[in-house]
Amino acid sequence: MISDNLGQAARESVRIRFALWVFAAFGLAIASSGCLAHFEPSAPMRARSADVDLSLVEFRTNLLGREFVLHAESAEPHVIRQAHVTVPSRAPCEGGATVQQIRIDGQPTYTGLLPAGSHTLSAGLARNFNDFTFDMVVDFELEDGGCLRAPIVSQSIPMVTRQRWSVVMTDILDANATISGLTGVFSAQLGLGRWVGPFFVAAHGGIGQSFCSFDVCGKTEGGTRRSGLAFPGSAEVRYVIGDLSSQFGIAPSVGVRYTYASVELPTLQGDRRFSVHGVQADLAVSYIGLPKGPFAQTERMPVYDFTIPLGIVVDPKATAGRVAFAGGMGMRFYLPL
Repeated sequence: MISDNLGQAARESVRIRFALWVFAAFGLAIASSGCLAHFEPSAPMRARSADVDLSLVEFRTNLLGREFVLHAESAEPHVIRQAHVTVPSRAPCEGGATVQQIRIDGQPTYTGLLPAGSHTLSAGLARNFNDFTFDMVVDFELEDGGCLRAPIVSQSIPMVTRQRWSVVMTDILDANATISGLTGVFSAQLGLGRWVGPFFVAAHGGIGQSFCSFDVCGKTEGGTRRSGLAFPGSAEVRYVIGDLSSQFGIAPSVGVRYTYASVELPTLQGDRRFSVHGVQADLAVSYIGLPKGPFAQTERMPVYDFTIPLGIVVDPKATAGRVAFAGGMGMRFYLPL
């Protein structure tokens, strides 16, 4: 039975469980330190203070903090003392939430010097700043007593995701009813994906273990299944069926997945390598993890998801029993480039 194969493969291999958690921790570490989401205003948001033109370029968020990036154009240099985020009704440079870090042209500034000309000006906020459900501005207080103010959040102007490629890291255990001695494959895969309209399209490849049935390969000295080296790959197309990110921070999706694996089994007659193909429906729930605010298409910026593939696996060269039912479970981590 496929449930027996899935359960035994998960229980019997300590190496699999260790690899799963190492890979999961590695994925979370990269995701938490990387930039998880980029949003840009769907309409221009700009202002002019003194001789400086400021316009919002994008909003960046990750698990370490939030950052607004603006384009600054000025005829004269200015020195910025500090910055605050506040509401438009408050008088300019009269307080608000303190900006944790100011960066000019992507670099932290210690002198606060904003040279004349065209530059990027970034305002970084703490990671616990999660409420963007009201209009907001950023105030840059100048050394000469002036104040630069620019809008950064407007409830009437949605922030939309930028179309970018994402690195997809996958841990997955694919089990199947026995076919040619194969009972399942555990793998760690790396791939690339991108949204094409409402669909997420991705391709993956990696390395893993292929598990063999007792009657074909026998048992190890410890009484567990014997395994061989596997080289799996997959391609998938997914569609989000409901965006629940604003209420619960999740987004369920359905998809179609094609799999290929070159597997090696240590049979009683000697090592044997062959290839199997599979087609599965893919059911997944993605964790979004974005702050609240006027953010559109948030379902396109998952941090990670849990997936359950259900379908068939085929050995086209098998002499008997070429098709078997297949199912599994896995996790995917996403890192936007």
